[in-house]
Order: sequence, then structure tokens, then C-alpha cells
Amino acid sequence: MIDEGTHPELIEQFELFEKRRKRQVELEDIEDEFEEAEIKRISSEMQKKEKEASAEAEERVAGIVQQLLNELDREMKKVDSYISGLDIARPYNEMPCDSSKKILRAPISYLPIKKPTDTGKTIQPPIPLSSKINTFLLKDAEIADDLKSIGTDGKSSPMKGSSHIDVTLSKLKFSYGGRWYKPSEEVLVENREYGKIPAKIDTINDEVVIFKSCFSWDVRQICASSADFAEGRVIIHNKKRNA
Repeated sequence: MIDEGTHPELIEQFELFEKRRKRQVELEDIEDEFEEAEIKRISSEMQKKEKEASAEAEERVAGIVQQLLNELDREMKKVDSYISGLDIARPYNEMPCDSSKKILRAPISYLPIKKPTDTGKTIQPPIPLSSKINTFLLKDAEIADDLKSIGTDGKSSPMKGSSHIDVTLSKLKFSYGGRWYKPSEEVLVENREYGKIPAKIDTINDEVVIFKSCFSWDVRQICASSADFAEGRVIIHNKKRNA
């Protein structure tokens, strides 16, 4: 019976073995399904975390960029404020204005920059002639000779239609033709060198009045004493009357 496989105990053991085998296969299938589900869960969690990390990184980058832009804007405003506070309209080597004489002569302070003939050469910086500016005042006889040399002979006025005008200079204001003017007031000022230009009153003291052009790109300025006003070398026109 054993050889034939019909022994009851043998059959019972075989059936028990088959049941265990099937149970083991079921457990392995369940384990495989659980492992696959766990892999899917972990993969889903990783993708979710990656998306969250990417969104957080983009948000941080955007915040840093905005912070840098704000800082750059603040620095640009500081630079603009600093530049606006500079007196860049005044010439670099401005000569002091002395109103004690009508005509002034002074040497230039720097030699002109020589343009290089060879492209390989660099432009040399200006060479100062002297660390001290010398101002030479002419005598009345020399002034008369100058007037004769230009054909005026001291008889005609520098500008047509000029006449004697009452002028009073004081601190922070001056009177011209019966009207008082203050610093920062805009007028039309005229002289022989520049003609008539729109200008702003920059400085007023007991000796001179300094006018600067109203335009930031225009560095022209006019320095006038009471004698310049009274004798017609410098004329002020009211902007409203000439508008």
C-alpha cells in the first residue's frame, strides 16, 4: 500500500503537505502585494515631498530675488540722492570772482590733454602748472588800452540799450531796478559773453551775485558785481514779463 501510495496515513500527510504549500504560496502572494503597495506608498510620499521641496525652493528663490531687488533699489536711491546733493554744475577749476576791478586776467590752471597719435598710447593726466592760482588785476590805464584795442574806446556800452540802474547788494537778497530778488529765484540774465539765458540766483553776498543756468546740463554761470549791474554789463529780465 505504501508503494502504491494508497496508505491512509501517507495520503493524509500528502494532503497536509499540500495544504501547507498552498498556504505558503498565499502568504507569499500576500507579502508580494504588501511589498508592492508599500513601494507605491513610499514612491507617492517621495513625489509629494519632492513637489513640496521644489515649491519651497522656488518660494525661497523668489524671496531672495525680491530682497536683492529691493536692496538694489535702495542703493540706487542713495546714489541718486548723493548725486543730487553734489554741486556738479560748478566748473571743476572755478576762478574766484573778484569785483574790485572790471577786467580780470588769469592763466589757465591746467594744460589741455594732448590727443595721442598712436592708438597704443594712453591719454596722460593733465599736468598742473601751479598749485596756486594767480589772479592779475589790470590797472585803469591797461583797461583803457584794452577798450581801445577792441574799438570801444570806453564810449559805448557793452549791450545795446543799457542804462544806469540802482542796485543794492546785501546778505541773501539784492535790489535791482527797484525790485528785490532772493536766492533760488529764476530770472533771465543777459551779458555780452552768453547773451540772454534762463538762470537761477545761486549766491548773494555784499559784493557779488552769482547766477547759474536753470538746466542741469548747462554749466554756464555769471558772476556780477553792483558795478556790473549799474553800468549795464549784466542785465536782469523778469521771466514773467518776458514769457
